[in-house]
Amino acid sequence: MKNNEEKDPLYRQYQIFYGIFVTLYVILNFLGSPLLKWNYLIIVALTIIGVMKYKWQEVIINVFVLFFIEGQGRILLGYNQISKVLFDLVLAIAVLKSAITLKKVIPLKKIPNFFYILITFHFLWYTFQLFNPDAASTISVLGASKIYIFPFFLFFMFLNNPLSEKHLKQIQLSIFIIVLLQVTLSVYQMGLKEGFLIGITPHYANIMKDRFTEQNFRAFGTTYAPGGPGVYIAYFACMLFITNFKTLYVKISYTLITLWSIFGLYLLQVRSALLKFLALISLSIFSRLLVNKGQIKNFIISTVVISLISIAIINVFDFEKFFPDIDFTQASSRILVLQDMDALKSQRISFDKALNIIFQKLDQNPIGLGPGRTGGAVSLAKSVIMKDPVYGIKSTWTFDNLFISLAIDLGWGMIFYLLIITIFPLFLIYKCIYFYFNKQEADITPILLSALTTVVLLAGNWGVIGIPYNPESFSFWFWTSIGITQIYKIENKSEDHV
Repeated sequence: MKNNEEKDPLYRQYQIFYGIFVTLYVILNFLGSPLLKWNYLIIVALTIIGVMKYKWQEVIINVFVLFFIEGQGRILLGYNQISKVLFDLVLAIAVLKSAITLKKVIPLKKIPNFFYILITFHFLWYTFQLFNPDAASTISVLGASKIYIFPFFLFFMFLNNPLSEKHLKQIQLSIFIIVLLQVTLSVYQMGLKEGFLIGITPHYANIMKDRFTEQNFRAFGTTYAPGGPGVYIAYFACMLFITNFKTLYVKISYTLITLWSIFGLYLLQVRSALLKFLALISLSIFSRLLVNKGQIKNFIISTVVISLISIAIINVFDFEKFFPDIDFTQASSRILVLQDMDALKSQRISFDKALNIIFQKLDQNPIGLGPGRTGGAVSLAKSVIMKDPVYGIKSTWTFDNLFISLAIDLGWGMIFYLLIITIFPLFLIYKCIYFYFNKQEADITPILLSALTTVVLLAGNWGVIGIPYNPESFSFWFWTSIGITQIYKIENKSEDHV
């Protein structure tokens, strides 16, 4: 099938025009220009136009670009309500466009029936929450559908618009470039500190306050939070390994970007992101070794060479001399805490305590307090919750734990959502093992990397309420769809042609 470059002469011009404004956006970031705000709005407008006019596969790179910069967009626009949902709006348009074009919403036969059953029960329980007497308000429940309902339609859209190997290679290259730019910009910001960002917009000062200034400063990159780039980079670490490296030049390039990313994550000081990145990179390399058994010798040689180079760089290279404007003291002290397991454990709620709290919440409110009582969704009805004489803001404290959050929001109905996000990664792992021993000719790499990423993301939610919210929601369901799509292709012995 011909692509739009051949059928629609405007498509190539559109992508060139888009590329010009993205390039300008990068340049303005390094210049610290207040013009970023208007450049961002142009990119949003162009992305919406592309999503409305072209196929999902043809504009997915554009959506990824917006995914990595929309956090900064929120700050540039003063964190107003519209800025918080612009990316969701783009995704909603994509979902609607797909449904109208393909004349279907649910991708039948793409996933086992028990997933559809669980999703159906989750939807029914959520509908029941509209009439929950303890809910903050009906509006808050409807608003929270953005985090509890919409992601499933996004997931269906991903499955209805499968990505070919060509598309995955394009995304891989795009992630390589984005990661390179994010880390470089973050290192650059670390040297110039908060004054540079406030010069772009005073709204940065509202986020940093006194907590993330001077020696405690952390770079924002093009995200919405101090140290944010580390989180985004960790989400798509496995994308660097989604296809084979065919030349030595490519292998060296990806090795260097990995080392550069580790340095950047070290400076960004988000320890959970650094651990996720290191875990995913290590597991990805090891997994590729298992899949490509004939490359063991090359793998050992490459590992030894890379290790020696890394050790030489760490011991010989004078980072402080090369980056004189960056204070490495705070970054080093935070990273050294990783050696103290007791200190790390004290920063997260224990399993026993979390379990006790969950059952306590379920005993107090079997049907839950209604979606929107915890996490970022609290803002939908914060004034109502603050004034609630029985279930005030203190009763909805989650210890930054997704599972406690679900118990408070959904009551016993949390079981459906919890099973969905838990069984999907386990299903991907099961299929990897099955294909590995029964269909040796099949390419299980996309399934393997999807399984690794979703498992790590799920485990990370013990210390954060992430999966329901972007950017983690988009990442989790995107990776799940990559694995499910590959499973479908293997089981049907033919690739979907797009």
